[in-house]
Amino acid sequence: MSDLTDFMRSAEYIKIYTGMESSGPQKGIIHTEDASDRLFWKQVVNEVCPGKYDIKPFSQGGEAGKRRLEQQYRHLHKHYLIAVDSDYDFLCPDRNEFSAELNANPFILHTFCYSRESFIHTTESVEELTDCIHLHEKTHSQIKEALQRFSVTVYDALLVFSWLHNQDQQRFKESDFNQCFKLPHGVLILDDNLEVNEVAFKSLSQSVERYSEEYAALITDQDSFNHHETLLRSKGITPESALLFINGHHLLDGIFRPVYEKLIRKSRTTDNEWVVNHYPDSEVQSRKNQVRNHYEESCRPRQLINRCESYKTSPFWHRITQKLTVAEHAT
Repeated sequence: MSDLTDFMRSAEYIKIYTGMESSGPQKGIIHTEDASDRLFWKQVVNEVCPGKYDIKPFSQGGEAGKRRLEQQYRHLHKHYLIAVDSDYDFLCPDRNEFSAELNANPFILHTFCYSRESFIHTTESVEELTDCIHLHEKTHSQIKEALQRFSVTVYDALLVFSWLHNQDQQRFKESDFNQCFKLPHGVLILDDNLEVNEVAFKSLSQSVERYSEEYAALITDQDSFNHHETLLRSKGITPESALLFINGHHLLDGIFRPVYEKLIRKSRTTDNEWVVNHYPDSEVQSRKNQVRNHYEESCRPRQLINRCESYKTSPFWHRITQKLTVAEHAT
C-alpha cells in the first residue's frame, strides 16, 4: 500500500490523473485543509499561473484537516503542493517539526498571517468594506482607528506568547493567549456613535497587561527574546500588523463583524435620513424603498466580506504569490 500511495503522489501519476479528469492539459494538485478554502487558493493560482493546478480539499477540514496534511509535508514537489493557514507555525518555527517544515519547504503554501480570514482585517480590505456600503451619504466611523488600536494593544502580549509557545507549545497554549483579548459579552470596540469605545479598550488593556506581566516573568533568556522580536519584525509582525497574527476566526467573528454590522445599520439610517432631507414628500417612500433594496440585496455583511478582495494589494498576499511562483518554477 505504501508503494501505491507513493506512486499516487508522484509527478507522473498526478499529471496523468489531472489530464484524464479534466480531458484537458495536465496539471499539478494543491491540497487544502477543507473545501471552504478552495476559492481563496484558487485566487492565488489564478494570479500566478492560471490553469496550472487543481485545488482539492484533503479532508473534511477543521484542526484534523491540517494535522492530516502535515503528514504529507515530506512528499511534496512542484506538481504536488499543500496550502494551509499559517496559524502560529509562521511565528513559531521551532514549536514542532511541522512548523519548521512549513517555513523551510518551498512546496508548502501558507497564508503568512494567522489564516485566510485574517486578510479581511488588512488596511486595504477595511478601506473597501467601509467605503462600499452607503447609497447616498457615507457614514463616518472610527472602525479603522479602533482596529489599529486593538492591534497595538495586543502586540506586546503576542511577543510574549509567541516566544514562550515557540519554546513549549504544550505548556503555553494558544487557548490561554486567546482569552487575554476576548472582550466582555456585549462590549464592542466601537460605541453607539461608531467611535472608539474607551470602555472596551480599558478592559482590553487591563486583560492584556495581566497576561503580559504574568507570562513575561517566565521568559528565561532575554537575548533570545530580543532576537525573537527582531525575527518577527523581519516577517512583518509589528504593532500595526499584530492583529493579523492572532486567531483570525476569533478576530472576524468576535471583534470585526459585530462592529461592521453596526456600521451597516447606522449607514442605512443615515441614507434614509438623507432621502427625507433631499426629496419631496411625494418621492420619499419610493426612495426609501430604494434604500431598503440596496441594503437587503447588496449590503449583507457576510456577502460583502466574502466578496472583498482588496487584500490582494497587501504585502502578505504578495508573499503567498511569490512562494507559488518559486514553487511552480522549481526543477
